[in-house]
Amino acid sequence: MECTTSTYNKKIIKYVATVEEKALEQANNVLHLPSLVTDVILLPDVHVGFGMPIGCVMGLYKAISPNAVGKDIACSVSAVKTNLNINDDKFNLDKIKQIMKHIRLNIPLGVGGRRKQPLETHDSLFSVLDAGNYPVSKSLLRDSKCKIGTLGSGNHFIEFQKNSQGYLWLMIHSGSRNLGAEVANHYDKLAQAHCKRTGYGKMAEDKLSCLPTDSQAGKDYIDEMRFCEQYAQENHRIMKNIIKAAFLNEFYWVSFTEELYTKHNYAEEIEGNVWVHRKGAVKAENSLVIIPGSQGTASYICKGKNNPSSLYSCSHGAGRLMSRTKAKDELVLEDEIRKMDEKGILHALMGKKQLDEAPSAYKDIDMVIQLQVDAEIIEVVEKLEPIACIKGD
Repeated sequence: MECTTSTYNKKIIKYVATVEEKALEQANNVLHLPSLVTDVILLPDVHVGFGMPIGCVMGLYKAISPNAVGKDIACSVSAVKTNLNINDDKFNLDKIKQIMKHIRLNIPLGVGGRRKQPLETHDSLFSVLDAGNYPVSKSLLRDSKCKIGTLGSGNHFIEFQKNSQGYLWLMIHSGSRNLGAEVANHYDKLAQAHCKRTGYGKMAEDKLSCLPTDSQAGKDYIDEMRFCEQYAQENHRIMKNIIKAAFLNEFYWVSFTEELYTKHNYAEEIEGNVWVHRKGAVKAENSLVIIPGSQGTASYICKGKNNPSSLYSCSHGAGRLMSRTKAKDELVLEDEIRKMDEKGILHALMGKKQLDEAPSAYKDIDMVIQLQVDAEIIEVVEKLEPIACIKGD
């Protein structure tokens, strides 16, 4: 762990030896926010973000920053353990292929959604919009109803994994879809205007504009952020139900023995009107957390150790090693395909345009986990190796 101190007596605490220059520059901008009341935590998956680095945690007094929360509000990971064991005679990889086919037919991938709403109704979820001020969420109601229960693009995935005993897990990484991005953009514009109006134009230049949490815009953002959290969790629930049904169709005896859910990209109020922002970071108190790797590497189930030095937080994944552009320019498609084929992973990496999600575009997840174990942030409960992966288009 390495520290850098600011003139405000707050520190950048790095849980990794090397941080790319641009990400460190962004962290220094965070360090000089006038409402900052905690250290700035850089976790081992840290990399450049928009305004604040991804893999960064900090707390503001009576202020909230949309870009320090992130564009995909409440992006989340679900994990479900099954009683299927890949070593059993009844297990059949061809059935996994059929399940993957069912998923592709029933869960839209990529930036789009369904042409019609899902079969399930979501009156209880969307009824909250009838009360309070939710300008963005109300304007996107139809779009949100068509995109709930869909995966999204980029690094979002549906993956099947095995633990050390051979038991099969399913894992989903997805968020609040277009809703979270539109909420973030809308309130960042309001925050920029507020900062320029009140003499804090530097915050707007650094893409770290904030809203006072007691202002109407601040209260509205918090309400819409929380709605995005509910939306993301419902999004996961629908996809899990579709995947479970596919499993039951192929393995009628399957049962789902354990379910976990971990969110990142959000802010929460702690005592004293302090708002802790976790951008690409997970709350790691005395509870289980999910930390996925890339589609060609392991993922982990860990237990948080309630460590105050990391603001009770851990990494949300492996973190990018290369930008999307650099990965497409420099990685060799045949090499990336061979790495996964040699491990027997079912995947859909076929063209150069997909190299931004190749395993080599990401940091070493084992190193990321070990750094946090050594710092007593987490302890490992399960290591999960990939069997099959479906990525957002």
